[in-house]
Amino acid sequence: NALSKIEALRVASRTSAFAFKGKDQDVRRIGDELGVRTVLEGSVRRSGTRLRVSAELVNVADGYQLWTERYDREMEDVFAIQDEISLAIANTLKVRLLSGDQAALVSRATEDVEAYNHYLKGKYYFNRRVPRQAIAEFERAIARDPGYAPAHTGLAEAYCIFGFYGGIPTLEAFAKARAAAMKAQELEPDSAETHLALGLVEHYYGWDFEREDREFSRAIELAPRSAAAHSWLGLKRAFMDDPAEARRSAVRATELEPLSPNVHTNVAWTYYAEGKLGEAERELSRGLQLDPDALYPLWASGLMLRMLGRHEESIAVLEKAVALTDRGQSWYVAHLGWTYGAAGRLKDARPVSFCCCRAAHRAAPRTQGGVLAATGDHHGGGRPRLPQLQQRLPRRRGHHGGGVHGHPDPLHRRPDLPGRPGRARLPAGDPDRPRGAAGGPDRRQR
Repeated sequence: NALSKIEALRVASRTSAFAFKGKDQDVRRIGDELGVRTVLEGSVRRSGTRLRVSAELVNVADGYQLWTERYDREMEDVFAIQDEISLAIANTLKVRLLSGDQAALVSRATEDVEAYNHYLKGKYYFNRRVPRQAIAEFERAIARDPGYAPAHTGLAEAYCIFGFYGGIPTLEAFAKARAAAMKAQELEPDSAETHLALGLVEHYYGWDFEREDREFSRAIELAPRSAAAHSWLGLKRAFMDDPAEARRSAVRATELEPLSPNVHTNVAWTYYAEGKLGEAERELSRGLQLDPDALYPLWASGLMLRMLGRHEESIAVLEKAVALTDRGQSWYVAHLGWTYGAAGRLKDARPVSFCCCRAAHRAAPRTQGGVLAATGDHHGGGRPRLPQLQQRLPRRRGHHGGGVHGHPDPLHRRPDLPGRPGRARLPAGDPDRPRGAAGGPDRRQR
């Protein structure tokens, strides 16, 4: 992270670099996949409060070491070790440090090592789309250092997806996400991470499209090599502006994080926005090749396959997502039930419908409505569910599902059903409908 602050260096992201963790692969192949000329390898051994850190910088072209060092220190010196390694690499690569570069190299948001460790774990769980664990780690980081702004931005992001994937009532998620983002803004008002978190709150709940675009754009200005900022901006613009233009932002994210399944998934959504489901599904396949268990491309692939009429393939993908989350996130369960219904497997779909109704306080409204419609259970066991669903509906441009090119969304045929786009009081012009899509699949992703 420190090296990425040097203007003259292009540094592969943590997500992409960690794809090689624990794998015995040739450094030249690693360099080729990451698009870099040098690779930093190393190991950390811990014994009580003592650390042994070994690091070496390797030239990708010939595999020779450019620099190597070993550090035996106390745990409390870990940040100092990071600083020394960063400065040594900059010197070895003969990088000319511009004004402010050296200060940026050794600056840090917290001096508490344990808070930093909890933050890193939180980011890992967030990227894996496991929000409950992410929230727990970010809260532990904040408990250790209440002024640790990145932990607050991480907490905001985690609450955004927690409400979206159906683990917490929407209004509660919105309140907690916004509170965490505002706290981060109070601590670090002009950091890229703060603007990214503020944009995400609008993306999922606030529904201020102009502010969302503004926040993501500001994050890119402050951190031009932030793959997350480019990726989220591409996703937002795919459905509100020009999908082809949005794709450039999304593809830029893949250049910065070539081995991240999540950013490849957002490229797929830019195709989806144009009704190009075949291209979208192929892009999702690339993401799943990188990580077959990545939840974000898994459920997105299940959605695309269902719309393409490949129901059994969709079911297999969604059953895997449900199994990976131990049926703990209603978003995946509801999508599976919806696909069971679309495939005519009502005996499988109806138990899912029942489970969604029982978990209505944390079920994603759009998908709950979808599974009820697909199974013919239009009122959830004979009881109207619209008022309960409406109060949990995020104020967003759309809610996923829908039909494209001959695969209609059952909710569009039922004006009385919960979760129908019209019930969300969408703005005039219904930006819910992607360009080129008949019947309009819903559009708020990730």
